Amino acid sequence: MLGIIGGLGPKATAQLYLRLTERLATRGSSDLPELLIHSVPMTRRIENAFLRGQVDPRAPELVQTRAMLTDAVVRLVGGGARRIIMPCNTLQGELRRICAEREVGHLDMVDATCEAVVDSGVRRPLVLATTTTCRSDIYGARLRQCGVECRYPDEAVQELVEAHIRGALDLQRQPRGHELIDILRASTCDGVVIACTDISTELVARFEGAVFDSLDCLAMQASRWIAHGVPEVAIAQCEPRRAEPRRGLVDEVLGGR
Repeated sequence: MLGIIGGLGPKATAQLYLRLTERLATRGSSDLPELLIHSVPMTRRIENAFLRGQVDPRAPELVQTRAMLTDAVVRLVGGGARRIIMPCNTLQGELRRICAEREVGHLDMVDATCEAVVDSGVRRPLVLATTTTCRSDIYGARLRQCGVECRYPDEAVQELVEAHIRGALDLQRQPRGHELIDILRASTCDGVVIACTDISTELVARFEGAVFDSLDCLAMQASRWIAHGVPEVAIAQCEPRRAEPRRGLVDEVLGGR
């Protein structure tokens, strides 16, 4: 059984369920997957702290978040889950550590997305994410091991990204993004990684390069595990890029767009 930690945020949890079942349907399966979802009681205070990059290792927001994630993992495993996934990039590293400490299987959202980027041949992707994710360099560290040099927005552009995310988190407000669209179109990057599940893919619809939606990548990786028991990706072990990109997850992700 697959366990899903939800609530980070609610829209992403719902979208992950829908995309996962859709991916399984494209593989020819008419059966719905056996899933267990635990939605954590996330607060707006914690969300804002991570969005602004104002969380240090001893911050109460991080301590509270670790406790919530640990409780979620315990409950999911107790309910029969064999693998855990979570549609949230910012806290993926925390979940990875908790699952490792408890010897629980984990399908990593960041690794799944990085695999798609490496497979595609993209060399200069721009990462759109929360300030915490950008500062942690979780994508850059993985991609550099494979010869890919990702880029992050400068301070002014990051403020636009944060404004868009805040709009998405507020169910009563329309996310902003028209200024960011123009910036992306003028960018020299050859790809965009949507590394926050609260960033709409519509934001980059007119971008001419490759777009990697981390939520799609996670749904694809999870569907592979459900359908065939495909193990977790090992992006840390990949070698520098070859001239010809190999076929793999990216063909399924981009092919399904």
